[in-house]
Order: sequence, then C-alpha cells, then structure tokens
Amino acid sequence: GWRFALPSAGGWEHDGQRGAGHRPGELIVQRVDGPVAIAIAGGAAWWIAGTAVSPIRRLTDAAESVAATGNLDQPVDRPGGDEVGRRASSFNAMLDALSTSRRQQRQLVMDASHELRTPLASLRTNVDVLRSGREIPADMRQAIVDDIGAEIDELGDLVAELVDLAADVREDEDPAPVE
Repeated sequence: GWRFALPSAGGWEHDGQRGAGHRPGELIVQRVDGPVAIAIAGGAAWWIAGTAVSPIRRLTDAAESVAATGNLDQPVDRPGGDEVGRRASSFNAMLDALSTSRRQQRQLVMDASHELRTPLASLRTNVDVLRSGREIPADMRQAIVDDIGAEIDELGDLVAELVDLAADVREDEDPAPVE
C-alpha cells in the first residue's frame, strides 16, 4: 500500500498512537487499498480533465450560441497564450469580420435600393406619359423613348455592379489561384 501524511485535528497519528516522531496536526495513513487509490486517482483525473477542457467548452458554447442566435457580438474570453487562447482569439477575429461584413451588406442593400429607385421612378414617369393617350410630338416621344433606353442601360449597369459585388470581383485585382 501507499503511505500518506494527512492533517488531523488531534495531532499526528500512527497506528492509533499520537506522537511517534511525527509533526502535530498530521495523520499518517499507512495503507490505501486498491479501490480507494483508484477512486482517488479517478477523482483527481476527472477534476484535472474538467479544468483543462473548460476553455474549450466555453469556446464551443460561444460557437453554438452564435449559430443559434446569429448574434455576433459575444466574444469569447481569451484564457491565455496556449492553443486554446489562440483559437479563442481567432474565433473573436472571425466574429469581428462577420459583424463588419454584415454591416457592409446592410449598407450595400440600402445604397443599392436608393440607386435603383431613381431610374425606376424615371422609367415609371416616362411610361405613364406614353400611356396617357395624349398627343405627344414625335421629337418629344423620341426623347422619352431614348430616356427609357438610357434608364434601362443604367439599371443593367447597376445590376452588373451588384453581381460583381456579390461575387467579390474587383476590377483592379486579377483573380489569384487558391492553393
């Protein structure tokens, strides 16, 4: 068996006797049976494993919460400079990038809707004038038709720009292969 020195309120004990060359306040346990030793070792291992896995559990909980709620404003604590700390920092950087991307997307949609309303309003006005049934001089009619053509071209350009933005294609960059 193993021998442990444990504190005791009544001083040192050894085989039921006090004193016997030991310091006051400790209890000597001469023998720990196999099942007791296994239980003690198992409890210690469980505690150590729980402590070691705790930062990973917090990171997993944060990822699950973001996935469930879509809330990107819940950073993870950075427990240290170890691998888990680096992963937490990377996770937080990813959340920041996603949050920025979401804000930019909202701004793009608002800007695009504004840019699309102007040519649509012009088209609507011109078509209403043509549908009105009023007598329109040929040169004015041709100007309205030309304006409708120009607005259609402008809408086509806006749609092409939106498609490029959605595909993240930049005119000043050549696509690079990803390895």
